Amino acid sequence: MDDPYDVVRYISARSLRWLPGYKDFAYDFVAKPQERARAPQRALEVWRDQSGRSADRTGSEVLIDPDGSLRQGDIAHLLGQRDDHPMELGE
Repeated sequence: MDDPYDVVRYISARSLRWLPGYKDFAYDFVAKPQERARAPQRALEVWRDQSGRSADRTGSEVLIDPDGSLRQGDIAHLLGQRDDHPMELGE
């Protein structure tokens, strides 16, 4: 939700709204970076506050453990491998 690429932020917000508890999650994917910076933490707070949540899929491919916790180490590892060079796509 705080990704450098607009389309990643758009898809992230759109996908998040399909999850229980996020239908009305306020987020503007084209807002200024300082306005977007808090969105990931707010999304995690909603995730953690949901009582009795259970994931329908778990494991390394979805980065969620069976207890519903996020696999933060794996997430950090994947982000560390990412190439953030700017891209421009002509249409």
